[in-house]
Amino acid sequence: MLNDPIVEEVHRFRKQLLAKADGDLRKVIDSAARRQKNGGRRVLAASPRAPQVVPAKAGSTKASAS
Repeated sequence: MLNDPIVEEVHRFRKQLLAKADGDLRKVIDSAARRQKNGGRRVLAASPRAPQVVPAKAGSTKASAS
């Protein structure tokens, strides 16, 4: 298996965050939300998109000619 230093750093950071939060993932998430709220940056949320309907091409359905 390849050692990826970026992935290793992410794993170390995750372990540090969990250790500070006594292993409680909810505390980690709440802390991140507080940092995001107090960070002074504008947070953009993706708006939900309606599913696109692609019309079938003319003559693409198999219909029997009588």
